[in-house]
Formats: sequence, C-alpha cells, structure tokens
Amino acid sequence: INLSRLKEYKNHKIIKSNFLPKISLGYNFNSFYSHVLGENDILYSGGEIIDDNYTFIEQLKNNKNHYISLNLTIPVFSQFQNRRDLEISKIEIEKLNNNLLEQKVDIKNIINKFQIDLETSLQELKSEKKYIEVLEELLEINKEKYKLGIIPLYELERFSYEYENEKSVFLQTKIKTFYLINYLKIFFS
Repeated sequence: INLSRLKEYKNHKIIKSNFLPKISLGYNFNSFYSHVLGENDILYSGGEIIDDNYTFIEQLKNNKNHYISLNLTIPVFSQFQNRRDLEISKIEIEKLNNNLLEQKVDIKNIINKFQIDLETSLQELKSEKKYIEVLEELLEINKEKYKLGIIPLYELERFSYEYENEKSVFLQTKIKTFYLINYLKIFFS
C-alpha cells in the first residue's frame, strides 16, 4: 500500500505539471555515412568517379550535419483532460489512504484479539496447573487406597487416565500460549 501511495503521489505531481509550460532542447549530429559491405567506398559526381577510396573520415568531413532544436509547449486548452486527470488522481490517493487506514484498523483488531486470547490462555494455564497439582495429590491418595485394597484397579487406571489427559490438555495450552506470545512479539518488534 505504501508503494502504491508513493506511486500515486508521483503520478499526481506529474499530472499537476501538465498545467505548466514545457521546454525541451535537442541536438543532432549526422554524417550521412554509407558503406556497402565488401566494396570500396566510391565518390560519384555526375556519374563520374571522383574518388575510389572515399573513407569514413572524408565522408564525415564533407557530409557532417548539425542542428539544435528548442521546443516550447504551452498548455492552452486540453479539453479539460488535465483537470479531469488531476481529480481522478486525487480520488485514487484518497482511496489508498482509506485502504491504509482500514488495514491499520484490521491489524489493531488482530492484535487485540491475540492479546485477549493470550490473557485467556494464561488464565487457563494457571487453572490447569492447579488442577494437575490437585490430580497428582489425588492420584497418590488413590495409589495408597489401591495398595490398601480400598479401591479396585480399574478405578485407579481410570483416575490415572484422567490425570494423563489433563497433562496433555495442559501441554496443549502451554504450546498455544507460547505461540501467542511469540506472535505478539513479532507484531511489536
């Protein structure tokens, strides 16, 4: 978008310059040199051969031509095309500025969404960590109960399965939090 804006500003300046007079200066040099490949250069005059070894330097001396040109262009009337082009250019610049503002708003919204997601993820991380600590203690208690014969093996395995699932959820939340932190670092660096 910034490159498009720069391009459009330059275009706008060029269109504005169409209202100003233009002056150009030119110079041209010509020797009218000619040569047929594989043949000697011959100078003819009135059908007779004057020089059968007419070299480039001799042709240059005899046929050189210079001219200088100076052109002045004054815009008098261009059927309002310059004015129309200038208005179109202003509209294009305004469109690009609006697009840039929209993109800035979109980026702010994305950043805000990620910040909210990060805060939520951090809270989830804290609560899941506490929950895992509680589950660890309960697992130890249930292991003791199993050793004493108070609970059967399938209840201990069910509880151990729940504990492992919760550790997996905790790890996923940790990865998500890590991702969000690094994504926001990229935005702010």
